[in-house]
Parts: sequence; C-alpha cells; structure tokens
Amino acid sequence: MLADTDDDANREQQLIHTLAKDADGIVDFSSLLPTDRLLAAAAIRPMVFVNRAVESQRCVLVNARQGMLLIMHYLANLGHTGVHYLPGPVNSWVAADRQAAAAEAADEADLQFDLGGSSTPSFEAGVAQADELIRRPLPTAILCFNDIMALGVVSRLLALGVRVPDQVSVCGWGGTRLAGYYRPPLTTVSMPLRDLGRIAVEQLLSRPVPPPPTDPDPHLLLDVSLEVRATTGRAPNR
Repeated sequence: MLADTDDDANREQQLIHTLAKDADGIVDFSSLLPTDRLLAAAAIRPMVFVNRAVESQRCVLVNARQGMLLIMHYLANLGHTGVHYLPGPVNSWVAADRQAAAAEAADEADLQFDLGGSSTPSFEAGVAQADELIRRPLPTAILCFNDIMALGVVSRLLALGVRVPDQVSVCGWGGTRLAGYYRPPLTTVSMPLRDLGRIAVEQLLSRPVPPPPTDPDPHLLLDVSLEVRATTGRAPNR
C-alpha cells in the first residue's frame, strides 16, 4: 500500500494508524511528526524512517553535509562569493538538517551565506521567493531546498527578464527527473532516490525493527552527487 500525506502532519498521523491495521510494517518518508509520536507509532508496527533521524530506530538518511560541500565548492570555483539559500518548512527535520549543512559548507567554502524565509517546498513558493528577490540587488547564486522550488525560481526569473545563469545561478536539491527535462535543465544535488526506497524496505524485511540496543549503527547515511546542468555558470562581473 502507498499513501501520500501532502506534507500534512495530522494526515500523516491518521495514515500511520490506518495502515497499521493491515500492514506488517511501514516505511515513513520525510516525516513531519514530532519524535514522541513517531516512537509511539513505532511501538505499534515495525517502522523504518527515510529522510528523518529518529533515535533508537532504523533510519535511511542522505548525507546533507557531503552534498552541500559539493555544491558550495562548485559555486566558489565559479567565482561566486556568496549564496542565497531558500530553506524548506520550519516543521521539517530534513529542512533543518539541510539548512544547517548548507550554512556549515558555505563557511568552509568561504562563501557568504544569506538565508531566505522558510516556505513550503513548492513551485509556487519558488515563484514567490523570486518576486521578493527581484526587489533588491540579486545574489549571484541561489540554492533552493528542493528541485521543485528551484524550478519555480528559474521560471519566474526568466519571465521577469533575468538571464539564468548569466546574471544568477540557480541550484536545486533532489535529482528529480523533472529537473533534467526542464528547459533550461536544472543544476541539482542528486539524491539516490531508488536506493533510499530499496534500502529502507530491505531494512524493514531483513533486519530487527526496532534495532536492538547493541546495534552499532541503525542510521544508514547515503552519499549524493552533483548534477551540473544549464542553470549555473560563472559569477557575473558586478
């Protein structure tokens, strides 16, 4: 069975309890629930969490620090001196993890780190963020919480006459297929999406869930890759 929460924590809670009646185990992607509710749910049915770290539970995570170092050093090598980061929702563990990794990696790459306002990770949110950015001096590089938001930013900037990447470089995160089909194709940090799902199911079926206290590493960390495409380029001379 497959269910979508539409990024709604209350709906997620309802779906977990509904699915627990018929499912032998649950894989929960990018949970928005607080830890105490997740632990209570995991006491009812075996659960594996993806893109969400939960203490004493099996989790499959993305190496945000490694990915952010890739993109920050790439931008620095293109001559950018700063990056404007558009974060995800405030109630998301993965958004907080990604934001912290971005700030740390920017510092290591000697880039000024400017933080935009939190928003839903949607195309419409990217459009709205672009409308805000155009009202002041544009940054030379924008990094978005996910690909969909980045596509909204690129689409709106192009509609407003801003040349991407000649005036502004835009990067996403996720490695969705849409990022490669879009015109111009989006530079993105690509997550191993198939591996995330496959490994989570393998953990659920073949490993003790929840893990015993003696398990040395119930949290698996998967590396990402940088997909350089047409929305990033050398920093403009200003």
